[in-house]
Amino acid sequence: MSYGVPGCVFKGPRSLLPHASAPTGAAADFSHVGCRCRDWVTCRACSWGVPEDEGVWMEDWDASLVDAKNAAESAAAMPLFRTLLEACRSEAGCPGILAEETMPHLLDVAILIGNAELARSCARHCNCFPLRRWRFQDFVRITIIDERCVRTEIREKDVLVAALAAGLALETLIFLNDGRAQWDDWCGVLTSTSLAEAIVLSGDAELWRRVQSLQLQLGPWPTHKAQNHMALFLLEPAGSQVRLSPELLHRAKMAGLTLSSFRWDRPEVRLECTRCRREHPQDWYASVLDLAIVFGQSDCARLCGAMDIKATKLTLKASLEAMPLVWDNNVACWCGRNDWRPVDAWSGSCASFPERQAAATEALRAALQMSFRQVACSAGFGLFQALRSWARGKRVPADLVKLVLTFAAERPSLASAFAGREAEFNSLGHWWEESDHQDPQSPQPVAKGAASCVQAESVGVPDMHSAGAAAASSNEARTQPDSTTEKESGPDQNSTSDLLAAIRNSKSDNPPLSGDGVVIFRLGRWATSNLEEINTVLFDATGPLRLLHRRVLEAGCEVAPEWSPARALFVPLTQPQLQELLHGNMYELGKLHVLALESDGKLIKDAFNRAIPRKVRPKLRRETLRMDEEEQGAPDDEPLLVLEGGVQTDSSMGYPVYAGLP
Repeated sequence: MSYGVPGCVFKGPRSLLPHASAPTGAAADFSHVGCRCRDWVTCRACSWGVPEDEGVWMEDWDASLVDAKNAAESAAAMPLFRTLLEACRSEAGCPGILAEETMPHLLDVAILIGNAELARSCARHCNCFPLRRWRFQDFVRITIIDERCVRTEIREKDVLVAALAAGLALETLIFLNDGRAQWDDWCGVLTSTSLAEAIVLSGDAELWRRVQSLQLQLGPWPTHKAQNHMALFLLEPAGSQVRLSPELLHRAKMAGLTLSSFRWDRPEVRLECTRCRREHPQDWYASVLDLAIVFGQSDCARLCGAMDIKATKLTLKASLEAMPLVWDNNVACWCGRNDWRPVDAWSGSCASFPERQAAATEALRAALQMSFRQVACSAGFGLFQALRSWARGKRVPADLVKLVLTFAAERPSLASAFAGREAEFNSLGHWWEESDHQDPQSPQPVAKGAASCVQAESVGVPDMHSAGAAAASSNEARTQPDSTTEKESGPDQNSTSDLLAAIRNSKSDNPPLSGDGVVIFRLGRWATSNLEEINTVLFDATGPLRLLHRRVLEAGCEVAPEWSPARALFVPLTQPQLQELLHGNMYELGKLHVLALESDGKLIKDAFNRAIPRKVRPKLRRETLRMDEEEQGAPDDEPLLVLEGGVQTDSSMGYPVYAGLP
């Protein structure tokens, strides 16, 4: 085979078992924490990776991952296997020298040596997958830090990524304990932790980036039962205190974890009577929002508020009641007092009353703003059309538009929990405007300049000044007489003047770009052969395109949602808005298209230039408007980008208008 002798075909090792034959051998003995299954029995903590009727049993099907990995590395070091693996990698002579029944064995070797690219190449030629037992404890180690935090450590990362790239369903493996662990009280409520959740909550940004580049569907994420300790995964030590990790919380939100079901139940906080100093253990439970408020972390509280996490019995007390922070005032000490204060390790982590009140204010503000944005997305365009007909060329009070949208917004559950005590949130102010006192350490910064463009945002019309179209709007306004004779001035009137100019521009033959300059980019001819490199660049939320990712994630949207036919959406966009954009077949979107702002083109090109070699680097071009049949014969020098008006995205209806990257 190495010398290219024709007719040589590799049919696999002699020890390879025939398809669907019964596995033999005894299972290895493992730790009491995790799977201990034998023979054909499986549990929630182990899996074959694929259904049994779709695979071929490997000889060492029940070996530990370490033993299987060592055997695979020894096999891959042999000259014959190196030749076969190179053939699979190149895909040139792969079908000619490899028999169909040996492909599962080569795929198994590719996975165990941790080569994701090779595993994906082998999987494309496999009709059957290798069957072996994959165990949760082989990939994840869960530890307790000072009985206050839970950490997940991902082991054998290369093997895990290669297995996921090949198509094995390992993300559903669940942590399992047989009840003999030293920290059994904690294990009992952590048994619902899946492998996919462990990857997200591990804090390994590089691993998460690699998993994201595979574009796998890791969800739907489970909703955890009432009693769980999942919130402990989000905590981190801060000296003698403990805090929520903004980075982990932000990543969990990005991944779509059901953080609303994360709890911290019954840790038995020790309380002390304020008079006689008698201790009294008190059971309580808290949500992630409660922890953010108790610790006085406004940035984390803002993230939780945007997710509309429901309030608990602790939320109101932690937000609006001064110290001592008591979970249950009905419990009386023998001395007759019912005032308690925490005295254990958690007492130093509780923030002061002003800090807790400020965190609750930010959470409430974020919840109200998210509700406002949602109604602006769903009803903003219709409201704009109604006002457009009602105004008849006259100026429309922007405050009226905001008032209508605020009344139409659904009341978030957090606002209902604070009903009757809203006046105590002194710094809430105009909640529909973005907060000006953003914490610089916040993982989700609020877009600046929202106050200046809120008038245009409220009606779903982008602020033309932010997109660099102010000159065109003002020139158009000078050439056409204003239909009103009213002499008004002020910021609201100026904004509505720009709004009416935008309405007039939308009727012209050459409509302008949407206010935030949304365009469609198309990847060039090398895109299909370099998808992994392209995905690595596009979906790296911490890489050169991190500002584009942050823009979308801050708006509560996704860069690559399942329903999107495009490769990536770097503008906040909902499914109904994308359907409206594609309505009428005027625009075509596929896996080679990227939606972004016009100003993002240079940033994306620079990212490709740094990460992809020139010979295989895809070019980035703006997509053109799909022409009618009579226009298909247009010359080649037609513009690559046709300006379009009225493309409504989340960044132009209730969301901040992005004026470009700094």
